Amino acid sequence: MGISRHGTISHKAIEFIAMKKRYFSTETPFADPTHPETSLLFAQFVDEDAIIRWRNNSTHLGIMHHSRHHMFNQFRVIVGTDASNPSSELEGGRVVVVYQRLPLQDCQPEHMQLSYVTKSDTSALVTESEFFVGENSWVWIAKLTDGSSAEEYEESLQRVSGDILDRVHVVREYTKTERSEAPGNLDAAEARGKPTA
Repeated sequence: MGISRHGTISHKAIEFIAMKKRYFSTETPFADPTHPETSLLFAQFVDEDAIIRWRNNSTHLGIMHHSRHHMFNQFRVIVGTDASNPSSELEGGRVVVVYQRLPLQDCQPEHMQLSYVTKSDTSALVTESEFFVGENSWVWIAKLTDGSSAEEYEESLQRVSGDILDRVHVVREYTKTERSEAPGNLDAAEARGKPTA
């Protein structure tokens, strides 16, 4: 988002925000309570084709190139498909479970542990867990171990009314420095500000 020096959104920024609505059904920002410089953006695309269209958008490519080289010390991108349907068995696939709920009462977010929202020990099911705070909700991102059951992990959660559970099948994951799973020719496309082949 572009903000002018006077604190008003520029015409160009409004056009960009409107354009993004063609790609995303939701975009929810979260902050890391223990590392103020770290944040999470959980975005859901309108459909799978929108992922490719967004990746090849020249404005997005230019922004990502500038950000990667001049703004971000590090970042990680995880792209996946909705695997929330219980009938979708993903043999050998990487799975991330995103759990959102209202903030816990009488609990400081900087001391939050995954165990606060689970009914049993999940250490054998989860390789990595991250916690973020949003304006209206808290979110836990859990990367499951290979071969572990998403259903078993989800059943361990202390579900509450109004919470949201998303199961994501990871298609690609890459960082600022680890680019092996980045789309082919993405780095060159970002530098040109033109779509990948």
